[in-house]
Amino acid sequence: MSGSNWNGGETSNDGDQLQVWGYNAQGIGGYTIYYYYTDDSHEWDGWYDDSGSFYFDDCEENAEGLDVGWNAWYLSRGKTNPTVTMAGAIATENDVSFTVYGGGYSLLSNPFPVRLKLNDATQVDWGAIHGGETSNDGDQIQVWGFNEKGIGGYTIYYYYSDESHEWDGWYDDSGSYYFEDVPETDNANGLKAGEAFWYLSRDAKGTNHTIKFFNPTK
Repeated sequence: MSGSNWNGGETSNDGDQLQVWGYNAQGIGGYTIYYYYTDDSHEWDGWYDDSGSFYFDDCEENAEGLDVGWNAWYLSRGKTNPTVTMAGAIATENDVSFTVYGGGYSLLSNPFPVRLKLNDATQVDWGAIHGGETSNDGDQIQVWGFNEKGIGGYTIYYYYSDESHEWDGWYDDSGSYYFEDVPETDNANGLKAGEAFWYLSRDAKGTNHTIKFFNPTK
């Protein structure tokens, strides 16, 4: 991982942060925080755990690096927009699966460098998805972004389903437009490669389910 305009500091309160969402063994969600350490010598510059005690790569959970499709909030401490570049290659064999936690939020992204069409069954299997006739009932995808004025907010899509199942699929928050047809977007091409999103499960029993992304090279 490389980039520019990263802001370092000697504590987690000063340096830029990566906040990685996940669940513990008890199913309780929370963030694991890393920050960018730097001092006048620049001898030990790099990403460290929140306490500053362990270099990122030496943390037990990162022995093999972050998982494919990992997601994080990037908290910048500066006034200039930072850039982050990920270098790597597409795995040529494996599909990638994520666990969605029932009745709560999971932070996901498309793990492959291609656009993601939400209603394309050749790209993604949503598993035991919960549909509904309104955005308040169906599972949601919430995509963070900024408008032309630099104001951040979420664009929400939900999974519509009724008894006929004739029109099942992902729609905009109003239910007026199929995901691919939402005006003034490039949704026809799918969500951007690497774009992260919150997945909100409406499972009333809190049952987890699996979402599988299919490797485009297979």
